[in-house]
Amino acid sequence: MARTGVTLTNVKQATEAIIARGNSVSVDAVRAELGHTGSKSTIHKHLKRLTEGGANAPVEVLLSEELQQLVSHVAARLKKETHATLVERESRFKKSLDEQAACAVALSEQNDTLQAQIARANNDIAELTQYVTDITAARDTALRECDRYEQRLASMTQEIQLLTTHNQSLEDKHVDARAALEHYRASVASQRERETHHFESTIAQLNHQQHALTQELAGLTGTNQEQKLTLARLEVTLSQALNDHKALAEQNRFLEEALAQSRSNNQRLEQTVERLEHASDLLRDDLSSSTDALNTQTIALNETRQQLVAADATVNTQAHLIAEYMHQTNKTVKKTKKLSVNDDTPQ
Repeated sequence: MARTGVTLTNVKQATEAIIARGNSVSVDAVRAELGHTGSKSTIHKHLKRLTEGGANAPVEVLLSEELQQLVSHVAARLKKETHATLVERESRFKKSLDEQAACAVALSEQNDTLQAQIARANNDIAELTQYVTDITAARDTALRECDRYEQRLASMTQEIQLLTTHNQSLEDKHVDARAALEHYRASVASQRERETHHFESTIAQLNHQQHALTQELAGLTGTNQEQKLTLARLEVTLSQALNDHKALAEQNRFLEEALAQSRSNNQRLEQTVERLEHASDLLRDDLSSSTDALNTQTIALNETRQQLVAADATVNTQAHLIAEYMHQTNKTVKKTKKLSVNDDTPQ
């Protein structure tokens, strides 16, 4: 609740109580009588009204003229002193109010400054907090990236080891394939040389037999009918031998074509080996493209294997043809020998 303040009645009762005790009336005495409540200016205003309004008239009627003069003198002096004291106190109070106002302004300005500093500090704290949060998030991200790169490095290292092992295995296979190819070349060359020599000797033998038969046919011209029949048989035999010779020539041509095909296969195999060696060099130079190179080498190796299988089939075919050729040659030789024996038999 709001305070009611000091009234004129309160001041009057306090003044009467002070006078009844024989004490002098003053603003401080009245305020002390009121329990140190009320403003001094308000108490001074009420005392002035009581003095000017004749509030002490009943007391003056009861006092003698001398006492009244004394009281008036005392009252005037009290009023003067009270006024001086009041003026001085008012001056000190105003000065104190001005100082307090200046202090309040200074405190307000200081408070504003402190509030601004607090706001800036809060902003700095918020910025620092956000910065710390960002730094923490960046650190966590960097740690995760480091872990991911470490895992990727380990995986790549393992892949490089696997590719190195696979590359070594491919190189070993290339060496084996090259050795097999060299062996195959040597065996084919040796077999081709043997077949050529055998074919040439067979042709020479057939030519010799043809020459002998021709000489025998010329020597038997002009003989009897039996010799004519024999000559006819010999001509048939010669014709058959010539046909056999043509068949052998055709087989020889087929064998030569097979040998040419074999040489072509050998050239393709050499080109395949060169491609494999080139792919192996590329694989050593750049492990990063090893997967494609390995696939290419695997395909080339499969092709090489297929070509080797085809070459084996070709060799088998050539061996079969050579066997047929030998069989046919043996049959021709036996038939020629039989005819020769029949011709030599006396009729």
